[in-house]
Amino acid sequence: MGTTRRSYQDAGAGHYKQQFRQGKLKQLRKQAASLGFDLTQQPVSIASIEDVS
Repeated sequence: MGTTRRSYQDAGAGHYKQQFRQGKLKQLRKQAASLGFDLTQQPVSIASIEDVS
């Protein structure tokens, strides 16, 4: 129990994956900006992801 006296509830793997993705995207944008680039997010189809692996 924390200061609110509520029991711990796990946010789930999806929550942590989303936080990781947002952090990684922030890091990549910052790195790209330091190199003089600007990142834009584009939708990716599943087929193009499968071609990479």
